[in-house]
Amino acid sequence: MGGAFVWRTHIKNNGKNNCLVLGEGCRIYDSQIQFFGENNTVKIEHDCVLKNVDIWISNGGIVEIGHNTHFSGKMHMACIEGRKIHIGDRCLFSDTITFRTGDSHSILDNEGNRINKAKDITIGDHVWIGQQVIVLKGSTVGSDSIVGTGSLLTGKTYDSNSIIAGIPAKIVKQHVSWDPRTL
Repeated sequence: MGGAFVWRTHIKNNGKNNCLVLGEGCRIYDSQIQFFGENNTVKIEHDCVLKNVDIWISNGGIVEIGHNTHFSGKMHMACIEGRKIHIGDRCLFSDTITFRTGDSHSILDNEGNRINKAKDITIGDHVWIGQQVIVLKGSTVGSDSIVGTGSLLTGKTYDSNSIIAGIPAKIVKQHVSWDPRTL
């Protein structure tokens, strides 16, 4: 398959030197990508499917989506303050998922110092994320893992081959993987 297919998608560039790279065979439907500030990059590898994905990226941020990753429902990614969201290869995302590298507002201590700086989010290869999951700044999910419906990831590192669930999320089972086919 040659090229990429983009349908009913809005791309807004509110700055300079911003870059959108689409791999061969990408299909993007009903989505929105908004660049704010300068030197932002969104790179979507080959054979990805994005449906109803909203990406906000600002101030030198980087969003990387690995090949053959599928978003099957509403997804909001806020990659702010020059941070990075990295999503590995062959991942599967359900519906109504939120990623946020920062809080969008400063929280200050009594001396006026900011205490809530933005942090990267990293998702390994072959990760399945269920419905209504929120992934907050500083969270890392290892490869071959599953994040259960309704979970809240709050900036921790979760091992590969794990089932992660709860509010706040924790590892509930290890030494597992998943297969998109019903066996």
